[in-house]
Amino acid sequence: AIEVKVPIADEATLVGGTIIIEKEIDNNAGVWSQLGSSTFTIVSSDLSGDTSDKDKTCSVDTDTDDYNHGDVLSFRAIVTDNAGNSTTFTTFTTAVTLTVDKTVPTITSATAAWGAVLKTSEATSSTNADRQVAVVTTNVEDGQDVTVSLTNDSEGTCSDTAHNNQTDCTNNSGTWTATSVSKTGTVSGNNATIQFTATDLQSIGQGACTLRANVSDAAGNPATENTSSFSVDTVHTLTFDNTSDSVNAFSW
Repeated sequence: AIEVKVPIADEATLVGGTIIIEKEIDNNAGVWSQLGSSTFTIVSSDLSGDTSDKDKTCSVDTDTDDYNHGDVLSFRAIVTDNAGNSTTFTTFTTAVTLTVDKTVPTITSATAAWGAVLKTSEATSSTNADRQVAVVTTNVEDGQDVTVSLTNDSEGTCSDTAHNNQTDCTNNSGTWTATSVSKTGTVSGNNATIQFTATDLQSIGQGACTLRANVSDAAGNPATENTSSFSVDTVHTLTFDNTSDSVNAFSW
């Protein structure tokens, strides 16, 4: 929907009157047409009661298929009082033009430096590059934030503290909150680097995890979430050979 705030004068003759919003596309030689099909009725509560103007928000549903990418829309309001007298408003409280953005942003890839398995060497690494996620986008302007989350659904907390795993929690009407950590990075040239700390990576627990990356363009159009799987294996297992006489007979 497009919202236009129209200033309403504190005049009783406007009560019972109407407002329609009109649009012009790319300053098209003064060709105006109604935006959507809504007509807004002015009621007494739309008046300020103190002689000042009061904004009335007119929210109009419109189909983006009616416009081309890059179209610039200008708006005006036709206000008609209860006697049928009309006034055209072109000055509003908010901006009276907008540009149509129909380009869909995408996330081409979100690649974790640790690959398919997060091991101890990466989770405890002092090298930043070992703890990064590289995100590649298309049609995303510089300066937009990318958010990457790492979630372990099998580890977390239950609203009912009597249950400490997801299955028991949900089976007993509890709310399961998965263990998760999120970081953001900034797009530059359709690339972003998201930096995690060693503490972040050590906090998500063991087992299967999901990496999720999200971004929107400057117009607020969201890209489809990019997801991938990895596992965490930072626990060493000692295997003893009881058949050997050697005191060093164990392996990692």
